[in-house]
Amino acid sequence: MSDRKDTPQDLAEFEPKFKIFTEQSPNMIFINKKGKVVYANKKCEELMGYTREEFLSADFDFMDLIAPESVELIQKNFELHQSGKEVEPYEYGLINKNREKIDAIITSKLINYEGETAILGIVTDITQRKRADEELRKSEEKFRQAFQNAPIGMALSRMDDRKHYLSDVIAGAAIGLAAGTYVAYGRSRLRLEADAGSLALATEW
Repeated sequence: MSDRKDTPQDLAEFEPKFKIFTEQSPNMIFINKKGKVVYANKKCEELMGYTREEFLSADFDFMDLIAPESVELIQKNFELHQSGKEVEPYEYGLINKNREKIDAIITSKLINYEGETAILGIVTDITQRKRADEELRKSEEKFRQAFQNAPIGMALSRMDDRKHYLSDVIAGAAIGLAAGTYVAYGRSRLRLEADAGSLALATEW
């Protein structure tokens, strides 16, 4: 019979190899045990602005790193971990030492560390991605406004659903037509629809 136990091996036994990996990681990696940070990699220092000694200080409160709008979420998931439950990856906000906001995704896992249950966290900085998404959203809104308010008639065709969006100048001529009305468009028959506040024509054939 095997003497193997189901108890997870203690990460501390593999700490030298573990640190070789984590110290070169592009992500922030930490270990939290009983609410205290017991390990923080180099990336944590670089992005958050705190030294390793500050992270590991007995009076360091990891909740000071959390953006106000994410405090409740972090507390809830921390309590789930404390009760022995795993948590799916999620987005949240961090505040670094310079009081700058960092958007992040955290993936966490319960581990055995120095004979006790701890939380291993891997944090990915998505600040630039979020900013790019917001810039794209603003750009699309500007285009929509320019398209709708163009002084000349304009139409925009979309290949995925075969709809043709009309600028206000063209749509103004169709205001009196009810949704579902068929109109001629070259060799195709088009149906007038209301789509997200704009008039659209859906190709029938």
